[in-house]
Amino acid sequence: MDKTRCGCEKIINEKDHVIEEHKEVIEQHVGALEHKDVQLEMKDREVEDLQRHIRSLMAELDRRRPGLTFSDDEEESSAASSDSEQRCSSMSRSSSSPSDSDSEVSSPDEFPVASCKVCLVKPSQIVFLPCKHLCCCERCAARLHGKNCPICREQNLGYEKVYVI
Repeated sequence: MDKTRCGCEKIINEKDHVIEEHKEVIEQHVGALEHKDVQLEMKDREVEDLQRHIRSLMAELDRRRPGLTFSDDEEESSAASSDSEQRCSSMSRSSSSPSDSDSEVSSPDEFPVASCKVCLVKPSQIVFLPCKHLCCCERCAARLHGKNCPICREQNLGYEKVYVI
């Protein structure tokens, strides 16, 4: 009986030792997780600070350029479409008028790259997907991601930069 009792106590002691080792490993993992939580909270605060900084920079940009506001999609699209209509009508008027010389070759300056339909300043370099309208600069396209195309009002699911030569 004593042998059995000694054998059982030995097994119990071994298992207690294994349990203690596992507790130490678990405590180490818990410590590592707590450290990761602290790091994650610091990163979250950093992201929030950067977002606040971006908002303040955008507000400063809006103050410096009062004609550019990105808060209302309807105003953007109506301004863009009215600008497009004006350009089209002026192009059709100029193309319908007879030229003085039919032998003249068109210079590259006669075919400028279309300007951005949102800010009206930078050249259009972005094609919206899926509608494939070439209508915005990179900055404006980034702000319109997930919103509607300013030309056809179809939802913008993405965009690609194109190079017009």
